[in-house]
Amino acid sequence: ECIVEEYVRMGWDEPRLMTLFTNPMFLATYRIYQQKGSEYVMDLIRRTSVKWTITTSPETLAQSIALAGE
Repeated sequence: ECIVEEYVRMGWDEPRLMTLFTNPMFLATYRIYQQKGSEYVMDLIRRTSVKWTITTSPETLAQSIALAGE
């Protein structure tokens, strides 16, 4: 949660945050994505974004996952 919170507070949006988890270059967050799954990560991003008043939409996060897989 701390990692997501840090980037949310820096102004990152949901699709950009999702790349931290889906890109193997970011070892720690990619490992979380591999072990916990996309639903866990999307929920984490949503909860943290709401906490810091950044709106999220499931469709935007789903698009991010699709783009990251290409």
